[in-house]
Amino acid sequence: MRIILIILCILQLILAVSCKNRVNVVELPKVGEFYIYKNDIPIYENPDRGKVIDKANLGEKVEIVEAKIPDKVKGFWYKAVHGGNIGYIPLMEEKNKNLVAFIYKNEKGRILASSLRIRETPDLKGKVLGAVPKGTIVDILSQGLVYEKIDDKYDTWMKIKTTEGITGYSYAGYITKDLNADSDVPNAEHIIGFVEVKDNPHYLVLPAGREVLASDPAPCGYNVLHLLPNSGDMHKTLFKYSVKGITYYKIEYANDSLGCYDSYRAWISEKEVVFVEDIYKYTLEKYGSKFNKKFLDVINKNEKGELNVKTLEIEPFSFKIKEGGYTFYQVNGHQIYYKFRDTYHYAGFFNGKIVDINGDGTDEMISDGFCACLCSEASVTVWNGNKFEKVFSEDPLLYPIDGHLNLEVGNKFIILKKSSYSYDTKTNLYSETYYELKDNKLLPLKKKP
Repeated sequence: MRIILIILCILQLILAVSCKNRVNVVELPKVGEFYIYKNDIPIYENPDRGKVIDKANLGEKVEIVEAKIPDKVKGFWYKAVHGGNIGYIPLMEEKNKNLVAFIYKNEKGRILASSLRIRETPDLKGKVLGAVPKGTIVDILSQGLVYEKIDDKYDTWMKIKTTEGITGYSYAGYITKDLNADSDVPNAEHIIGFVEVKDNPHYLVLPAGREVLASDPAPCGYNVLHLLPNSGDMHKTLFKYSVKGITYYKIEYANDSLGCYDSYRAWISEKEVVFVEDIYKYTLEKYGSKFNKKFLDVINKNEKGELNVKTLEIEPFSFKIKEGGYTFYQVNGHQIYYKFRDTYHYAGFFNGKIVDINGDGTDEMISDGFCACLCSEASVTVWNGNKFEKVFSEDPLLYPIDGHLNLEVGNKFIILKKSSYSYDTKTNLYSETYYELKDNKLLPLKKKP
């Protein structure tokens, strides 16, 4: 009897500790929610791509408890609630456009577009549920964290609700949280041009207004003031507005390559700039004498008529091909052009290091792939006779544990090594795949050459 009582006490103690440590998901404060674009989004027990405890599907409710949780390898995660489970979803799911996070808001917004569509999903392919006219005040229920460019704007999507009860997603670039109708200069004239900044420029938050502050709105949420153009810089402008006979030009920028990071937004007076409609013509006349005009025309065409000759850098590019008569050039660090029979052509982007994989006298370009909080793919690029062509690419994200892809050249073959972040020379954690380059195609080999 005594033994039975002791066992019951132990079980009660275990149950009490278990209940004490159990988290009530209903009581957890929620900071946002996901919109899911596809099925089977894995939810992990910990922020480490280890044990999968649940999966979320399109249209299901997944709420966010905490955002931007770092892991041990410089990745970031969301802590989320799905049904009765609490787990972690990697930020990379958002980068791959499998879902998008929205942070809850309780704000009002005013519509800036003449008629802004409300969609069923936060993208331009979403079904249109309705539209709201310019000046309409709406409830902002939540706002996304991923910035994208639509028209000439860099912004996120918002989940909004109208007074008629329509709830859906609209692009935030056409919604302002400032309900003062004059603050966003809604009547500014749309233009396409450039300004060359004079000495000691003064940037304003509004035309004829005060000087802009870091806390004033910008595409990424705040202004990085030291990035604003300085004396002699040229910058594209898409809006102008006149006050008391003085014209002001809008200066705006956002680094949206992978999310939105640095940005600024300000206005500058015509007295402090030179307005230019054709930047190529303007900078060609002032700075083009040291370049070949035929070459510049080709570069400008590839730059869609917006080549700034003032900042142009052209250097020889040491890329070898077995056919003679070609001369290669590296333009502004990453673009490659070539000259053949006195004509110039665009070849593509410089990517990685130059090697001759198969020893045929024509070079290739290879680039490793690494994944931490941002990812770059491993790739192989070949010369196909008139331009560069990527014939192989692999994303480190395909290997949740192995976040580093190394490309190494052997004797007429190439090795793809998949390594972990903590490479151990004793245990040799590398996983290797061998390829041969044949007829400009990278073919996998069944066994080690």
